[in-house]
Amino acid sequence: MPKRSFIRDVLGVLSSSIFSLINSFLISIFLSRILGPANYGIYVSILVVPLIVVGLVQFGIRRAAIFHIGNKKFDINDTVSTIYILWLFASFAGVIISAVSYYFIGNANFALSLIVLVLIAIPLKLNIVYSGGIFLGKEQIKRANMLNWLPIFLNLIFVIAFVYFIKLSVFGAILAMVLANLFVAIYSQFIIISEYKLKFKINFEIIKSFLKLGFVFALSFVLLQLNYKVDILIMQKFSTAKEIGYYSLGVSIAEQMWLLPYAIGVVVMSRSANATDQNAINKSTAMLLRLTLLLAIIGSVIVVVLTPYFLPLIFGEKFIPSIRIVQYILPGIIFFIIVRILDSRLAGIGKPHIAVLILIPSLIINIILNFLWIPKYAGMGAVMATNVSYIFGSVVFLFVYSNIVKMPVREILIIKKDDFSLLFGIFRQFIMSKKNK
Repeated sequence: MPKRSFIRDVLGVLSSSIFSLINSFLISIFLSRILGPANYGIYVSILVVPLIVVGLVQFGIRRAAIFHIGNKKFDINDTVSTIYILWLFASFAGVIISAVSYYFIGNANFALSLIVLVLIAIPLKLNIVYSGGIFLGKEQIKRANMLNWLPIFLNLIFVIAFVYFIKLSVFGAILAMVLANLFVAIYSQFIIISEYKLKFKINFEIIKSFLKLGFVFALSFVLLQLNYKVDILIMQKFSTAKEIGYYSLGVSIAEQMWLLPYAIGVVVMSRSANATDQNAINKSTAMLLRLTLLLAIIGSVIVVVLTPYFLPLIFGEKFIPSIRIVQYILPGIIFFIIVRILDSRLAGIGKPHIAVLILIPSLIINIILNFLWIPKYAGMGAVMATNVSYIFGSVVFLFVYSNIVKMPVREILIIKKDDFSLLFGIFRQFIMSKKNK
C-alpha cells in the first residue's frame, strides 16, 4: 500500500505545479516585455515543432513505464534498462524528424542557430520525460515533482541572465531552456544510476510490450498536443508573428486552469497502475473532477473580470489584444478539464486507445475550423475553433468514460454535499502540512 494518501499526493503535485506556474509566469513576463509581440511569437512558433515531435517519438514510454513498473510485469532493472535503450532511439528519431520539419516549414524567422539549439534540447527533454515515468511507476511522487518544477525554475534563472542582462533575445531564451533541461537530466541520471543496475542489453520481450502499449499512449499524447498547438501551426501560414504572439500569450494564461487537473491526472494514473480497488479510484476520480470543474468555473469568472486590468500591467500595453483571447477561450479550456482528468484514469488501467478514438475527430474539427476562421478572424478564429473542438471532444469523452466504468454521467458531474466536506478537509490538510514544515 502507498505510504502517502491520495489527497496528499495530489497536494504535493499541486504545490510543485503552482511553483512551476509562478516561474513560468515570470518567464512569460520577462520574454513578452523584452522580446515584444513579434519576437515572442517567433520564440513560441519555433518550439511548436519539437513539442509535437517529442510527443510522437517518445512513443508513450513515460506512460507505458508507469503501467509496467506499477504492475511489476518485468524485472525492474531490465525494465529501466530498456527504457534508456528506447530513449536513445527516440532521441535520434526526434532530432531527424524535427530537422526535416523545419526544412519543409521554411520559416525565414527560424535562424539556423535557433534550430540547432532546439534540436539539442530534444534528447534532454526526452530524458526527463522517461525518468519521470520511472519515478511515477514507483509512486515516487516527490521525485517526479522535482522533474516538473526544477527545469522551469532554472529556465527562469537563465532567462534573466541571457535575455535580460546579456540581451541575447530569442537565442538567449532558447539557450536558457536547453541549459535548464541539461542540468535536470544530469541530476535525474545520478539518482537512477545509483538505484538501478542498468544493462545495455536489448530485451526484445520488454521492448515489444512497451511499444505495443506505448504506441497507443504516444498517439493519444500527440493528438492532445496537436489539439493544443495546431492553431499556431496554421497561424504561421495565414497570420503574422505578432498575431501569434498575442494569441500564444492569451492561451498560455488561460491554460493555467489546467494546473489542478494536471496534478490530479499525474496521481490518478500512478495510483491506477498500482491499485487493487479500482472502484474506489473511480469514485475518487469523479469526486476530484467535480471539485476541479467547480473551482475552474469560479476561477474563470475571476480571470474574465481581472484580465483587462492586470494583463497590460504585467505584460505591457503591447499585449492588450491578448485580453480577448484569454476571456473567450475559457469555455473550451474548462470543458477540456474532463478529458485531462478522465484520460489519465483510462491510461492508468491500460486503455489509452479510448482517447485516440475520441481525439481524432476532435482534431479534424479543430483543423477544419482553423483553416476556415483564421484567415478571416486571425487569433479569434483560432479561439472559436478551439472552443468547438474542445467542447465536442470533452462531451463525447465523458459519455464514453461513463459507459466504461459503469458510472452514470449524473453521478460523475453533480456536486454532492460530501464533496464540500472533503474540500475543506483538503484545505485544512494543506494548511497543516505547511505549518509542519
